[in-house]
This record gives sequence, structure tokens and C-alpha cells, in this order.
Amino acid sequence: MDGQGAAGKTTFSGRLAAALGGAPVVHTDDVFARVGHPWWPTLEADVLAPLAAGGPAVLLIEGISSSRRAIAGRLAYGIWLQVPTGSRMARGITRDGPQAAADWDRYEAEETEFFSADPVWQRADLVVDGAPGVPHDPENEYVRLR
Repeated sequence: MDGQGAAGKTTFSGRLAAALGGAPVVHTDDVFARVGHPWWPTLEADVLAPLAAGGPAVLLIEGISSSRRAIAGRLAYGIWLQVPTGSRMARGITRDGPQAAADWDRYEAEETEFFSADPVWQRADLVVDGAPGVPHDPENEYVRLR
């Protein structure tokens, strides 16, 4: 699951994991991604290499840039969650508190730079509306954009 900050990746991956019978989920924000830390090599060494050697049948990886070009050839299926910038930033500030507003401005700039160079959504197998305006059961349904 990929998408910009506060797109709903964690929620979506949790629901998908449950639908898949409890598939494990790697949350890159919780385990690997840290400001100023080159986290991608750690994920490669500690998760992806052992998985290639014979790990779980299904492993969900969720986080900003988790389906980056470097891993695209090894993904079985890529999902991008699309949410308008204003909605994402409002979600993030609500979740993290008003003191985080400056951080969200910085995150947005960093994410825009990364995704301008690596437009992940263009190669995603599924693009999901992370802020759908149509009625649906979010526990059991999603709204497909592409």
C-alpha cells in the first residue's frame, strides 16, 4: 500500500490483511522510516531478502514510497491510495495535533519531490479512493479509481 501521508494506508492495509485471513503487515513508518535515516536498505536487508528466501505466502508492506521503483519488479500487486492534498494534510494535523502543521508542510514538499521523480501511482495495479464521496461499507468495500 502506497500513497502520500494520511492517505489511509494503515487502515486499508489492516482491512485487507483481515480479509486475507490475517496476513502480516509491515508498517514502514513504525519500523523503518525515520527522519534522516536511510530506511530503505534496512527494509531490503531485514524483510525483503529473507522473504525472497522463503517467507510468508502473502506479506503486505504499507508506507509512503513502499512500492518505489527499486522494489516494483518484486511486488506481486501494487496499490496506491489517492487523497487530495488538503484532505490528507487536515487528517494528518488532526491525527498528530496542531503543533505538527509545520512538519506536514515539510512532509508534503518531500513527498512531492519523491513522487515527482517516481510516480508510483502510474504503475500501481489498483488505485483506491482514500476519501470517497460515494456510499460504501469501508470495512468490506473500497472505491476504485483505476
